[in-house]
Amino acid sequence: MKIFISYKQSGLSDAELQDKLWSIRKYLEEIGHSTYIYYFDTDFSNQTPKEIITNAKIEIEKSDLVLAFVNYEHRSEWMMNELWIAFWLNKPVKVLMNQKLEEEYYLTYGISSDTYIFEDFSEIQKILADNNFLWK
Repeated sequence: MKIFISYKQSGLSDAELQDKLWSIRKYLEEIGHSTYIYYFDTDFSNQTPKEIITNAKIEIEKSDLVLAFVNYEHRSEWMMNELWIAFWLNKPVKVLMNQKLEEEYYLTYGISSDTYIFEDFSEIQKILADNNFLWK
C-alpha cells in the first residue's frame, strides 16, 4: 500500500520533525508499505505554493491512503488542503493524533475515517503495528 503522510511543518525544530517523520516512514516501510512524505521526497525550496499543492495532489492521487500526523497545536492550512484533496478523491484518511489535542482538533469531523490517539510518540509504532490500522 502506498501511504501519503501529511504533517504540520511548524511547531517543532526541523531536526525533531525529521526524526518523527523518519520513524513513521521507517516502520511503515519495514512492514511492507511505501510512503510519500513531501519533506523528504520533493525539493520544494523553489516551488510556488500552487506548485506545492499541485504536486501534493498528484502524489495523493497515486496513494492508497493518507495518514495525517497531528502532534502540534494550531491548524495547518497545508495539511487541511491535503486532506480535502484526499476527501474529494475518495482516498481513506487516517489520523494519528496527540491526546492533548483530542478535544480541540478539527480533523476528526467528517474527513477522517479513523482517528488514533497517542499520549507519547513511542506509542505510534504499536498503533501502526495493529493489523487493523490500515485496513479498517
